[in-house]
Amino acid sequence: MSQKYRHCNQIVVNGHQKVPNHKPKIQRILRVTTTPVLTKIVVINKKVVFAGHLLIFLEYVASVPDKSQPVHFTSFKVPFADFVEHSCAHSGMKADLDVEIEFQEFHTIDDRLINKIVIFKVCIVNLKDKKYEPAPHPCLPHNLTPCPDEQTDCDIHNYHSNSYKDSHFKRSVKACVERADNIKVCPMCGRNLDKK
Repeated sequence: MSQKYRHCNQIVVNGHQKVPNHKPKIQRILRVTTTPVLTKIVVINKKVVFAGHLLIFLEYVASVPDKSQPVHFTSFKVPFADFVEHSCAHSGMKADLDVEIEFQEFHTIDDRLINKIVIFKVCIVNLKDKKYEPAPHPCLPHNLTPCPDEQTDCDIHNYHSNSYKDSHFKRSVKACVERADNIKVCPMCGRNLDKK
């Protein structure tokens, strides 16, 4: 973690993991890689609740008599769930979390069983209200059907659309229907259409 976050929770995952029976027995552990994966984040009153799992990849020297393939890999998925307190959190908010492994230790108990201890920290990076983007307005120029026949002598009519500067920005589009001159109200949204 490059920054120091104020709202964090430290989690400890420990216990035993058994090497599956279809894998050879362990002689010694070479390398362990642990990756935390968050699968669910829910914001409730004064808490950010999260769930996920640790992906543990174990590389080890196998205890095989013929030494045909001494290095083997296996993996484990260890679930976890917890929460981080935040006084401003409430339902309907969105939270971005950061996870960092602080410490991990693995050692063999016997040739099929390993003991693990993993300590990691989960911090709230960002907490904000969810933004709901409105659906695009059906009268915007990109939603209007262009003239199907470019050779047809079409009248130019002024239709409206939303823009950043003016919510009733006038826009000229081609229309092939002659009676469009008589339209005073947009048939899609009901706004008055000013003609020049």
